[in-house]
Amino acid sequence: MSDDEPHVVGQWPDLSGKVLEQVLCQEFWYDGKLEEPANAIGLLAGGQWYRLMINQSTVFLRQGEGLSANPTQPDALIQYKTVDLGADQGLAGGTISTFDKRALGEGAQVEIAFADGRRLIFTNKDEVTSYEVVAG
Repeated sequence: MSDDEPHVVGQWPDLSGKVLEQVLCQEFWYDGKLEEPANAIGLLAGGQWYRLMINQSTVFLRQGEGLSANPTQPDALIQYKTVDLGADQGLAGGTISTFDKRALGEGAQVEIAFADGRRLIFTNKDEVTSYEVVAG
């Protein structure tokens, strides 16, 4: 592992050429306030589910696990909400050109680049994971 590579727990798949069928993002809310826009990510690509989480400079990736559209709510103060980024951002059906990761000092980043030039970037900084969609 080089300095620009985060630590990966799980097998990193080659998703190049696969169609991103769905991407779900689980938000973490505390006391009515959005604390983490991308607590967990569910990717359905090439007919296979992947569950992605980023914590500081470690990327956790589990093949065969997705996200629930209606996650269990632990108590009144803590809530998890699932957002369908594939539908909301028009990413579903896009062909993946690259699926990359990199370290960012105390954080990490995972980027899905599409054949049409768009990019979906998940960034963990200060122990909070957020996302950005960049037009092509």
